[in-house]
Amino acid sequence: MRRGQAGALFEQLFAFAVVAVYCVLLAVTFRQSLVTGFVMIGLTIVFGLLIFAFAWFRERREKRRREQGCRDDIARAAAEHNAAIEAVFIGRGEGGYAAFGVAGAARKLIHARESYEKDRVRVLDFDQLSAAFARPDGGERFRLEARVRPADKSPQRAALFVAVLQRDEAERWVQVLQPHLGDKVRFVETADGSA
Repeated sequence: MRRGQAGALFEQLFAFAVVAVYCVLLAVTFRQSLVTGFVMIGLTIVFGLLIFAFAWFRERREKRRREQGCRDDIARAAAEHNAAIEAVFIGRGEGGYAAFGVAGAARKLIHARESYEKDRVRVLDFDQLSAAFARPDGGERFRLEARVRPADKSPQRAALFVAVLQRDEAERWVQVLQPHLGDKVRFVETADGSA
């Protein structure tokens, strides 16, 4: 058994043990006093709701922090290239959150993603893009993608993407890039790539 699996198993066994002890204490409490037993159940519900609310707020704060990290990376890259960002698209990418920043006047597309690698931010000229499109990506998500021409003789093109939740964002992606890329950008109605 791997170390991570053993840790997860220990956590589950510990949680079951705590629940079992709580059930025994609850049974003993109800046996001694009905009112105290109901008070104990009420306190348990209140503490459970507080824990749930704390976890929800913490998750929301972490999401905002990670999205802001992508925004900050885009802003720094734009400043280094003397470009003004006209539109930002934030969503899920490879390995975490990712974002596209479009600087139309400077003819730049900036892609930022959460990563421990050096290339967490890529600044591309529009001339480097072979295609850009938006398409459904399963469920309620839409994939915004930019295909980059290979820099060397490699036949494989790099694909940068951001998955967003709203169709409006996918349509806005096409509208923002249309004046700069012309017919190289489009909205694909199906996930398999047919228009």
